[in-house]
Amino acid sequence: MARKTKKNSTSRKSTPASGGALPDDVPVLEQGTWFEADTLASPADRNDALADLLSGAWNPLHIVSIRRIEIGSTHGWEATYRA
Repeated sequence: MARKTKKNSTSRKSTPASGGALPDDVPVLEQGTWFEADTLASPADRNDALADLLSGAWNPLHIVSIRRIEIGSTHGWEATYRA
């Protein structure tokens, strides 16, 4: 299980589509990722593991996206969430 957190902020130098300046109270969003490795082979087992994560460890997170990672010997689910 690996967790990473990073801050995403809107640059004050950029301008919105309307052409005006951004207000000073634009929120700074903290975003993190949580990777949960597994060695499951069948799609049904993978879906069961994801369901267990969503109803368990990942339940309190404000999840933005979930993706399946299968690169080389790395297999598992990665969730991106807002803190």
